[in-house]
Amino acid sequence: MKKPAHFSADKVLPRIRPLAEAAAQAAGAEVVEVAFVREGGQLYLRVLVHEPGATRIQTCEKVSRALSRELDALEHLIPVHYFLEVSSPGVTTEAIPAEEESS
Repeated sequence: MKKPAHFSADKVLPRIRPLAEAAAQAAGAEVVEVAFVREGGQLYLRVLVHEPGATRIQTCEKVSRALSRELDALEHLIPVHYFLEVSSPGVTTEAIPAEEESS
């Protein structure tokens, strides 16, 4: 049986965020958050996006497809099984622009 590859989310997130930002920008949105989350024994790469007005499901789909292509091309970047989840932060969550996130 093959031993699972070592994986450090802290090391790959800085490489994933620019890919997510490019995909979101191309879809007319901005990235609110990029994080790995473990739920129910599964690993999720969760990308929250926001677009002016209201974030549409079509925007999330565009970002998901574009980001998925980029991540698939860099298959060594995330050497473990994960699910990509792109969604809106929701109507009750205030979006924080990226420039304010790091302050």
